[in-house]
Amino acid sequence: MGRDNYEETHRGGVIIVTSLIILTNIPSAYADNGLLLANDTADLISDVAPDQGSVITPVVTQTEVTTTNNDTNVTIPVNPDQTISVTDANSTLKGVSPVQISLPEEVDVNKARVANDGTVVYQASQKHGSHGAVQALSDGSVRIQTIMTSNQGPHEFTYDFENVSLSTHNDGTIRLTQVTSYPGFVVETVVGEIASAWAVDANGNPVSTHYEILDNGKLRQVIDTTAATAYPVVADPRVEWHWGSLSMVVYFDRGETLKLARGGEATAVLSGVGNGIIGAYVAGWALYAQWAYDDGVCFSATLHAVGTWWWPGRYSGGYC
Repeated sequence: MGRDNYEETHRGGVIIVTSLIILTNIPSAYADNGLLLANDTADLISDVAPDQGSVITPVVTQTEVTTTNNDTNVTIPVNPDQTISVTDANSTLKGVSPVQISLPEEVDVNKARVANDGTVVYQASQKHGSHGAVQALSDGSVRIQTIMTSNQGPHEFTYDFENVSLSTHNDGTIRLTQVTSYPGFVVETVVGEIASAWAVDANGNPVSTHYEILDNGKLRQVIDTTAATAYPVVADPRVEWHWGSLSMVVYFDRGETLKLARGGEATAVLSGVGNGIIGAYVAGWALYAQWAYDDGVCFSATLHAVGTWWWPGRYSGGYC
């Protein structure tokens, strides 16, 4: 089947992007040709994904595919049962762990093949199954796509994120946050964000879609199709990483708040957080910490950009 015919009959496909993308529908004629399938999947993603950017040329071994770009290291396994790993390429802060992301639970796929443009493609192991595809992009984001091959396939895609907690914001985005505990204080670091969900069918019509954060901390994208929906459907959650401009908040307990109020005795305790970016601010926090302590609350500090400046604050409850 030629490329022109492929585009005419299979234009679209579920693509769920998070900096995940999720794609969905490659013809069975390609089932026995892994590289051809990978290349056609990559072309399909390029056609339907909005503002895709460039796919990074990866380093490929027998067990994994790796990239480094825009402060982000990405490791994509050949084995679909293993997790995708994303981490800070520059070790900006100590204690920030790699984020692990699974392929969607609903896909049953074979080992990965790498397309000519660097897209990592996992072929569905069953006729009506969904293919998976992972891309590390030039803007530092990662997309995990699913290509639904028919309306008989799943319309929900569930991702397991390790080493982060998920929270929903009013604009529909999902924030990825790590919490690291130290003696006397806790650090909350925002390491990434998933863009609001969208979906479109093969005719270019919008399809209702939304995210759900499950009780076990997993993320599910639900595609709400109707009888009028033309397949394949493209849905796009996208994950962008903030390693180069980490947003973090340090929450001090009552004891450490008192130490700060007494003129910076907590400086040594803060050495575990990272590379000297806090120490210079501790002395200036004394009056603010004293104010918090006298009012029966605790001191906090928010980092607005790594290595630039902190904003002092107060809080109660939680870690106080």
